[in-house]
Amino acid sequence: MRDGRVLLVQHNNRLPENIGRWGLPGGRIEAADASPEAALRREMREEFGIGLGPLTLLGDWPYRGRVHRVFAAAPDAEITGWDPAEILAIRWLWAAEIPTLPLHTGFEVDAVSRVPGLPSGPP
Repeated sequence: MRDGRVLLVQHNNRLPENIGRWGLPGGRIEAADASPEAALRREMREEFGIGLGPLTLLGDWPYRGRVHRVFAAAPDAEITGWDPAEILAIRWLWAAEIPTLPLHTGFEVDAVSRVPGLPSGPP
């Protein structure tokens, strides 16, 4: 989250049905990760070179036979680049804009609706 908006990304997805779809940033938990929170912090460092402030758990959603744990957090720096092997594009969106996009998992709108105090659009 930044300035009342949410970061969505287009992952460089290998599944043809997901190419061009938008989703929340993140990734898989690796064996070396101490927790889902540690995995998220590692993924954000790897993909964008940023850290995160405090995490707020938004919930868990099933997708493709796995459980996806979603957190809200503010970045500690501006995103100035990313690895195109992983991320094709990024957008900072108001909550009301998210349902207008082709979405990757389908739980993005529900997850974002749980962010405490997040405005739906600009003031």
